[in-house]
Amino acid sequence: MGNELYPLEALTISGGPMDALAAATRKGATKNDVYEGKDQFIAVILKSVSPTELTQGNIAGIVGTSKPADPNNSQGAIHGFKIRIISADSPHAFLPEPCFEGGTDAINNIIKDMHTLALSRGGTYSPGDEVQVQLEKTDFSYNLDSCWIIGPISANQDNYRADLSCLSAKDFFGGKTIAEFNSDIKSSLTKPGTPMVWPYKFGSDGRSALIGSEGKKDHVYDDDTGDFVTRYEDVKGYPTIGYGHLITEEEKNKYKRNLWQQPGSVPLTDKEIDELYKADINSREAQLNSLLGEKSVLTQEMYDATFSMGYNTGFGATVIKRVAASIKNKDYFAAATHISNGPDTSKGVFKPALKRRRQKEADEFASGGTPA
Repeated sequence: MGNELYPLEALTISGGPMDALAAATRKGATKNDVYEGKDQFIAVILKSVSPTELTQGNIAGIVGTSKPADPNNSQGAIHGFKIRIISADSPHAFLPEPCFEGGTDAINNIIKDMHTLALSRGGTYSPGDEVQVQLEKTDFSYNLDSCWIIGPISANQDNYRADLSCLSAKDFFGGKTIAEFNSDIKSSLTKPGTPMVWPYKFGSDGRSALIGSEGKKDHVYDDDTGDFVTRYEDVKGYPTIGYGHLITEEEKNKYKRNLWQQPGSVPLTDKEIDELYKADINSREAQLNSLLGEKSVLTQEMYDATFSMGYNTGFGATVIKRVAASIKNKDYFAAATHISNGPDTSKGVFKPALKRRRQKEADEFASGGTPA
């Protein structure tokens, strides 16, 4: 039994526990279901499936293969593809991100096969092409086993080669294998460390590192691209300013004067950026301290690393709660593992920079040793 794996299908089947959990999390985090009334998404082609041309007999038993909304997509040979949805609030966000460019290794193919089978009548596509797909709604969210491709959006392989290139684990773990990286984390945690004193405060070294990770911007920018924006409507990720300050809906009017190259547009001054950063740190210290409680035992490095990730993900994120719970239980290796495996996507799209940031934060977490 020790070498057996629980079948993934039992967890990911439409309407199954992962589906229900995703729906519960989504509805618990917002007042409204972000998927309500929505059944069409933008997706990227990962690979074609065999046989290249499917028949009605091949797909007779597939759930979710009812006729697509587009009447023009009802004739011709049936082709099958594995796709990943990349729209905002992607139903695929819980799946690991594959690469599509020349990736023939077994693990990468397994990851691709975990994704949705998309059928197209008469349309052939290449890995990296963007398409519009129509999903079948279920009680909890969607049937992610199969769907129809309505039509192409664009042939956009070059953009996705930049974000989904087949990088090895060593590219993210400082030139180390995952086993070597974990071994170094464990080794660092064997050293005696100095416990913090309540109330916990974000350290000066952590502040400097966070500034390096976030960067300094005096105009409103898109956190997905790093580019300044002239209109909020042009933002693909989240509108941001200063040292990674997320602009909320309530703040958009306040920072409208800091949009790029607009009449009357002005940059934030260095003083305004620093004051905004201090206010963000103070409010987030309160959030993190509330999660940890005054009886937690941790080093400054552990606090700073956890703070850095929470500043990026939000302190209400499940991963931050898991890190805090592991710290409370003095399971520091588990906490470091939660950080290294933490969120590395933005709106469903894998970001290598976020993956590297998670590894850096995990390394920092363990660098101060275990509090004596």
